[in-house]
Amino acid sequence: MRKAIDITGRRFGSLVALKRVESHIKENGQKVTMWECLCDCGEKTTVSYGNLRSGNVKSCGNRKNHRPKRVYEDLTGKKFGKLTVIDRAADYINKDGHHLRKWRCKCDCGNVIEVLENNLKKRKSCGCDRYPDLTGQRFGRLTVIKKSGRNVSANNSTNTVWKCRCDCGNVSFATTNNLKRGNVKSCGCWKIDSQTTHGMSGTRIYRIWNDMRTRCYSESHKSYPEYGGRGITVCDEWKNSSDSFIEWALENGYNDSLTLDRIDNNKGYSPNNCRWATMKEQANNTRKNVVIKYNGEEKTISQWADELGINRNTLSNRIKRGWSVERAFETR
Repeated sequence: MRKAIDITGRRFGSLVALKRVESHIKENGQKVTMWECLCDCGEKTTVSYGNLRSGNVKSCGNRKNHRPKRVYEDLTGKKFGKLTVIDRAADYINKDGHHLRKWRCKCDCGNVIEVLENNLKKRKSCGCDRYPDLTGQRFGRLTVIKKSGRNVSANNSTNTVWKCRCDCGNVSFATTNNLKRGNVKSCGCWKIDSQTTHGMSGTRIYRIWNDMRTRCYSESHKSYPEYGGRGITVCDEWKNSSDSFIEWALENGYNDSLTLDRIDNNKGYSPNNCRWATMKEQANNTRKNVVIKYNGEEKTISQWADELGINRNTLSNRIKRGWSVERAFETR
């Protein structure tokens, strides 16, 4: 009779053989040698010698006990895009009953939101990148005051609604898309003004009024940097009413040969700072002109050329070559 092999103390995977137990008898009468084994998880189990030797059985079979314990990283203080993790939030339980870790995060814009741990690397902000802050920005005649909520369209898409103040003084509301696409440029007064038939609409004086406001308030105008961009504004009386401007113009010498001129180029448009001037007079009143003092009087080169009867370019070239004012003006 073949002597049974003693495997006491030997290891097979996670199992260590403790002792031989009563053999198992198969239906065909064959005896199978059985061993009591201790698993690394602490559980005891009985396994046949054949399964131990072949490697078919390497543990007690309780997968839960052998599943490696997951070590979760503390993300507090870590930054993901614009989001900085503040602390752990309550777990989110999905429909299968699984607990998913959530974290409270603060965005660079100041908003605090809760984000699933699995989404932190995908989500880079609270959504402020997708929905930019338009506060203070100007669109046509509208200046954005603050956010007023969100609008849900017929196709279930959402859009931020902004409270705006129009140049005419009215308050209106418009969505981000309408403001950025130029669909909305005023509270409605723009359309009314364009349809006005007060007898002056479409005339040169009306265009002067409209261009004056556009230079000061429309960032898309080519001359905006020299006007609105450096703080030049239109007084409320003229900005809100073309009739007031036209009335002042007709009472103060307007004709089609004259242009609107600001007396002080560093101040805005108002009745106290405006006049009607010829093109030559206006050219002498630009910021780019060089004013020269001679015999106690200050005038531009063009004005001195007219008074002295000397060609303007001649005077200008003399000054550029370093001549004194007296020599340049008194040499014939």
